[in-house]
Amino acid sequence: MKIKQILPLVIILVILGGCQLKEAQLPETKAFQDEFTREFMDSTEEVKDGYYLFRSKTDGYTMLFPENAEMDSGGF
Repeated sequence: MKIKQILPLVIILVILGGCQLKEAQLPETKAFQDEFTREFMDSTEEVKDGYYLFRSKTDGYTMLFPENAEMDSGGF
């Protein structure tokens, strides 16, 4: 009976712990600190010094995106 009570708590802790770990692994750049811009970043690995790979939501194109830039969500 105790296992049935403890299991949901363990699952919740694992999920919360995983979310915090993911946030901690993000680069300390403007592109990744902005939540809207982060949705477009393909990877946390730099493609070229100071640039990350930007992937369009339609998957129609990719481009180099500067680490100190962010997207304006006003048009979306």
